[in-house]
Amino acid sequence: MQIERKKFEKNSKLFEDEYRVVQGMLKELEERGCIKKDDLIIKSAMSMFKVKFKLEKESFVEASLFVYRHHLKGSPKRFLGLIFIAMSQFGVVSLLQTKQSGLLFLSSILLIYWYFLRERIRKKIYEKSFRDGQEFTLVVDESAIEINGVETKLG
Repeated sequence: MQIERKKFEKNSKLFEDEYRVVQGMLKELEERGCIKKDDLIIKSAMSMFKVKFKLEKESFVEASLFVYRHHLKGSPKRFLGLIFIAMSQFGVVSLLQTKQSGLLFLSSILLIYWYFLRERIRKKIYEKSFRDGQEFTLVVDESAIEINGVETKLG
């Protein structure tokens, strides 16, 4: 899949960067099977492009988890699991020295949630929030990004 673009203004470097990011994400979503080429309509003109697609339930959940992982990858939250591991080590020391198991119990629950339950719970939330037959329209312009009629101004 390739998004065609026509003439951009010379001073729209930011828009070209955003364009490449969106193109890469759409390509990766298509490779993962989250969106189908047939369901994707792409129009471009001057300094704007429009993407229209329809997701199925499985595709919606996969795309949501992909976006969540993508945001987590660049976030300080990714180190939270290491903090829970450190807490459990202090919990073991606390249990051996003072015979108090509160910190070990709390850190064990947090570790189980972080490494085993977090994505399953998020997946269930995404499954419940999906509306069957919903179409998404993404319009990117030099001045704004619009998703299903909700516009966010850039800059």
